Amino acid sequence: MFYPENFEQKVGFDKVKAAVQVKCQTWKAKQQVEEIVFLTNRNAIELLLQQTAEMKSILMMEAFPDRGYVDIDKSMPKLKTEGAYFEASEVDLLRTALTTMGRICAFFTDVRKEKYPLLARMAGRVKPMPELIEEIDKILDRHGLILDNASKTLYGIRMNIKATRALIQKRIQAIYKKAHQDGLIDGQLGLTIRNGHHVVPVIASFKRRLKGIVVDASASGRTVFIEPLEIVELNNKIRELEFAEQREIIHILTVITASMRPSAHNIELLCNLLVEFDFIRAKAAYAIDTWAGKPLIVQDLQIELMKARNPLLIQTLSKEKKEIVPLNITLNRKQRILIVSGPNAGGKSVCIKTVGLLQYMMQCGLLIPASENSEMGVFKNIFIDIGDGQSIENDLSTYSSHLRDMKFFVERATPHSLIMIDEFGSGTDPSIGGAIAEAVLAHILKRGAFGLITTHYSNLKYFAATTDGVVNGSMLFDSEQLRPLFKLEIGKPGSSYAFEIARKIGLSEEILLEAEKKAGKKSMNMDIPADADDRNRKSMEKKLEQIKLRESQLDELTEKYHQELQNIKETRKKLIADAKAEAANILATANRTIENTVKTIKEAQAAGDTVKAARSEIEALKEAVANDVTADKSIEKEIEKVEKYLNHRGKATPPAKSPPTEGAIERGMWIQITGQKAAGEVISVNDNNVIAAIGSLIVHVPLNKVSPLSSDEYRKAVKQNTPSTTYNSEMWLKRLNFKPVLDLRGENAVNAVEQTIAFIDEAIMCEVNEVRILHGKGNGILKTEIRRCLQSISDNIHFSDEIEEAGGAGITVVRLF
Repeated sequence: MFYPENFEQKVGFDKVKAAVQVKCQTWKAKQQVEEIVFLTNRNAIELLLQQTAEMKSILMMEAFPDRGYVDIDKSMPKLKTEGAYFEASEVDLLRTALTTMGRICAFFTDVRKEKYPLLARMAGRVKPMPELIEEIDKILDRHGLILDNASKTLYGIRMNIKATRALIQKRIQAIYKKAHQDGLIDGQLGLTIRNGHHVVPVIASFKRRLKGIVVDASASGRTVFIEPLEIVELNNKIRELEFAEQREIIHILTVITASMRPSAHNIELLCNLLVEFDFIRAKAAYAIDTWAGKPLIVQDLQIELMKARNPLLIQTLSKEKKEIVPLNITLNRKQRILIVSGPNAGGKSVCIKTVGLLQYMMQCGLLIPASENSEMGVFKNIFIDIGDGQSIENDLSTYSSHLRDMKFFVERATPHSLIMIDEFGSGTDPSIGGAIAEAVLAHILKRGAFGLITTHYSNLKYFAATTDGVVNGSMLFDSEQLRPLFKLEIGKPGSSYAFEIARKIGLSEEILLEAEKKAGKKSMNMDIPADADDRNRKSMEKKLEQIKLRESQLDELTEKYHQELQNIKETRKKLIADAKAEAANILATANRTIENTVKTIKEAQAAGDTVKAARSEIEALKEAVANDVTADKSIEKEIEKVEKYLNHRGKATPPAKSPPTEGAIERGMWIQITGQKAAGEVISVNDNNVIAAIGSLIVHVPLNKVSPLSSDEYRKAVKQNTPSTTYNSEMWLKRLNFKPVLDLRGENAVNAVEQTIAFIDEAIMCEVNEVRILHGKGNGILKTEIRRCLQSISDNIHFSDEIEEAGGAGITVVRLF
């Protein structure tokens, strides 16, 4: 049962039904929508949901009849009454119904019977009637009119009528022409029809000169309209022929109706089944409009809604081109009652209405706008107290109406009940209202019922924080911009943000401090904004991310600096080798210089200036040689510093290694993956697999897909694959932020395929060798499309189901190397 009587209006189910009715083409299907009932039988609910889910898949992926759903329910009694007959319009409607139902039956081929077993079984309950459609086609045209050749008698009558009408036109023209020549007609007037009669306009003074019947006269009286006697006789003949035509049509319709009577039962089944398909098609079309899917109906009582959305909000916000914030909520045996708190206009009431509406929709056989991995139990009772229930007629105030509802809940709450209360305890003195609300809540908890309750009262938040089976929930709020986020976070009580809002608008700090004292420490602690910890956590995460980025950039710059010094070292070695040859020349030159100097000194007899100049020349030569040696030592020291830093960070340049043995792969060797530019170091070799470190990744590669490299080849490969500092920073960010799990539950096939392609591309770019895709079990349609997409991306991609304990067939594990 559900409570109150206007439950559907309270949660908005009446608007959902109205939207589904718009999708119906038959009035009887609309009547079925209006008569939807709340079910408590799990098998019956599962059947209705699966039928709608199959139809939704058909409408999204197949060409299914979307027209021709018509009502003939009002005509069926004629088929059961001897001597009665269908009108031509009714026969036309029956033909449309039989044709549409025939197309539906033909739709379910053997392959489709396996894909859509429930709907195929429905269509198999009746036998199409193509022979009857052919008989109807013989007497009706495509507009539903009786054909001339429906019978030989009818054909003769209609030909006679056409000939008589042609004769009337010919004779009336001749009479008009003669009367005009005789001057009986005003030259401005022509032939006309008055009161269904062909008449000649005659000047009133000459009316006796034309034999016939006066049918009408002009307003001025100057002209009378006469039907000639000859034409009267012809018109009488046409009327007689028309009577005969009508009698023949009735005879034809009586014969065709009589021929249908032996098949009356099958015709009725066909037409009723057509209405049933119209009803299911309307529900599926509404599900597509609201992104609805089939949740998992579980035996145990629980609600686990994932990405739940209110269908009424979807329609409203889509018109305004606004995004809807999905809701995640869990109620189970361990946390049966959720106390939701938060600021006004933060989404608490919408949360209750959404849960109540989706639970009610599911138990009425409608798909719900939530992830198909959502799990829902079947409740026997759903009670709600939301809005103002005051009544002048019944002498009830707002709080009195709430108390009346509380009394009803307490008396009828059972372990199979779902109770939803908005603004629990409000409408009276807060201390008294809060105390009564807490007592009622304790009783409901004791009765084993499930509940979703919103409140501002701190004592209820405290009760939830200290009582098993009850949990707090908070509607999040941006305290800086003072706007609701419409997100539910379970586990923390919400804040009213009254003091934050008051400070924002400029209320005196003195008043606020006084108010905080009056509120008391306990109340203030319960009202601390729930997002304070979140802001601190996000701030720390942001700072940590910045530190990692800076470290990454520093490592890249150090690598670059080290590479440049290595290049200088290599260049210096080459220059030294080239300089050794020159050194001999320099020494020879130095010796010659010394010999010449000695000779000069001797010749100059050791003059002081000459000796001093000679010594200066020798000293300059020694200083030049010393500078070369000092520069070499300085470069060596810089390289040693960089290598010490890299060794400290675990990123030292790989030491030189002996060339690899032909065909052998061993631990510590440099290798390159065949067909790729990535190079790395072998960590271990197991059977036919190699475990190697490539960059910051550890990868598993088949032994036959790697080739050994020398130290020089490895450095060259690394140098070629080393991106710029900016690019490398971006890649580090991507790798840091990349999540190896993609959740596609609740997505349609088209969006899921697009997201899968983008996800695999990013995983390959980030050099991740194993990822997981969550698609849920459901009907398996989403899983099939995702795996078909993975096969089309590359032959090197391998995938399988996750182990059963971790999700089984609901998760696809993808290996990229």
